[in-house]
Amino acid sequence: LSDVADLPAALDMAVAAPFTTSVSGTNAAVTFATVVATGTFPNRYGFASLDTGTTTTGRANVITPTNDQILSGYGKISFCAMMRTPSNLSDGTNRYGIKIGIGNSNTTLTDSYGASFRYRDNINSGKWQLMTTDYAGSQTFTDSGITVAASTFYKFEIFISEDGAKAEYLINGSRIAIIDTDLLD
Repeated sequence: LSDVADLPAALDMAVAAPFTTSVSGTNAAVTFATVVATGTFPNRYGFASLDTGTTTTGRANVITPTNDQILSGYGKISFCAMMRTPSNLSDGTNRYGIKIGIGNSNTTLTDSYGASFRYRDNINSGKWQLMTTDYAGSQTFTDSGITVAASTFYKFEIFISEDGAKAEYLINGSRIAIIDTDLLD
C-alpha cells in the first residue's frame, strides 16, 4: 500500500484545507513554532505544542476546518505526522489521551469514522493502539505492540488503499499492521 511508485503525481492529489486549532478548558492552548533550530531537538520543523490545560475535560487539537473532507474509495489516502510525547505519561492522577490520524471527531478519543493511532495509559496497557472505524460506527482496535515512551519522537503513517478496503499502519517507518475491517468505506 505504501509503495511510493504507486502514489499519484502531485497534480492528481488533493490536499485538505489548511489546518486550524480547537481548544477547550482552562489554559488549554495550541502554539506553533516554525523551527526549533537549537537545543535538544535541533532542525525540527513545523512544531505545534498542545496543552490540555488544568481542567479534567480540557483538550487541544490541530484539525482541518471542515468536516467530511476525506472520503475513501476515490483514490489513495496517505497520512503522515511526527510527534514528541509529553515528558509525563498519562496516569491515574493525570489522565489524558492522544489520538493522531484521520477522523471526524476532535472531542473524543474515538471517531464515528476514521483511521488513527491512540494512546491512554489505561487502554491497551499503555501501548499504541491502531483504530479503524467505518461509517456505521463499527470499530476495530489492533495492538501495535509498542509501549509509549515519554519524551520520545514518533513518526506515524497511515496508507489507505484506492478502494478504501485496506489501511496500512507504520510507526517510525516499520509496518505494524494492515487492517481490512471497519474502514472508512
